[in-house]
Parts: sequence; structure tokens; C-alpha cells
Amino acid sequence: MKNDKKILIIEPDGIVGLDLKLELEKEAFSVSNPHSIADAEFIIANSKPDLIIANTDIKKETFFEKIKIQIKKCQLPFIWVGTLTKSEVAIESEGINVIGSFSKPFHSKSVVALIINYFNKIKSLIHL
Repeated sequence: MKNDKKILIIEPDGIVGLDLKLELEKEAFSVSNPHSIADAEFIIANSKPDLIIANTDIKKETFFEKIKIQIKKCQLPFIWVGTLTKSEVAIESEGINVIGSFSKPFHSKSVVALIINYFNKIKSLIHL
């Protein structure tokens, strides 16, 4: 059964990105894993994903600032994955709708479980 939710994964580590993608596709999510930040910007602007998962080292990747602006405008749900500490996530997340964060190494199934619970919770709130 096809899931109508679209997930965007911004993950420079190809193996981690592919693992997340495969686990999400098992749950019938539509998944985009762009090859560049320009592709990610295009997907956010035109495909309107329902959630974004990103591994971004804020200190090194200033290009993420462009995407942060788009994410703040749309208030897209966002999951941090990577090497940021909890305090760094809190600082960098100001104005962003962060629903979770995972430090590497993490299990993709844990990320997928969070996403499924998040969308189920939203669906139940809509049907109240």
C-alpha cells in the first residue's frame, strides 16, 4: 500500500542515506535522496516533502543556511541525524520544527519508528 507521505533525506554519507531510504521505502514512504544542496532546495520548493531528515555539520556546511530558511518558512517537520550534540541541536534548531535528533551511530529502524509515530499522532489529532 502506497504511503502518501514524502520524505527528503539530506545525508552526505551514501551508505547511511541508502539505509534510511530502504527502511522508509519498506514502510511505503516516497523518499528523495538528492545528490546536491541545489537538488534539495528544488525538492523543498517544488515537491513539498512532508518531512526532512538531515545530517549537517553546521560548522562546515554553510550552504545549509539556505535550506534552513526554506524549512523555517514551511515549518516542515525535521529530524537531525549526525554528530551534533543535544545542545548544538537546540541552538541550531531555533525556529525549526524539530521532531527528533539521532547521533551516529544510530539504527535506521529507530528513525523510521519515530517518523511512523509522528505521522500517526498527526493523523489522530486531525480525526479528533
